[in-house]
Amino acid sequence: MSLAASAAAALVASCNVHELSHAAAATALRWDVARVNLCLPSGGSVEYARTGAQAGNLEGYAGGLGAAGFLVAAYALVFARRARPLDSPFWWAAGVGVVAWIGLQILIGLLEGFAGGIDRDYTELFADHPSVLLPLAGAAVAAGVVAYARRWRAVWER
Repeated sequence: MSLAASAAAALVASCNVHELSHAAAATALRWDVARVNLCLPSGGSVEYARTGAQAGNLEGYAGGLGAAGFLVAAYALVFARRARPLDSPFWWAAGVGVVAWIGLQILIGLLEGFAGGIDRDYTELFADHPSVLLPLAGAAVAAGVVAYARRWRAVWER
């Protein structure tokens, strides 16, 4: 139950930070942000009144990388204390729910930045290449979970 709750909360929070990161990067690039549509209950987006030609793919990278940074910070503040996951299975499982989305946010950020550089929506890349990108997304989630489990296994074995 703690895994499901923390995974859901981390997903919604990181999705919103993702969109806010796009807006922050766009503002830094002097684009005009008209509206930020937050991620409840579906995916969010950012609407622009005016975009600039410069560094468009930087704005694309910012979403996923900002969200991944947020998840790393949340993990560091709540779960990274050496003894926290050892306190109970509840805390250990809750930590898994947070780290699971880090790799996926990095992947999405890289795809958005790459797609922005070729003037495409990153979701088109998923639609055009599902046999490659869907397993890659699953592997990104699994990588976070495996790294988390290995880290705490090493702590337990000390």
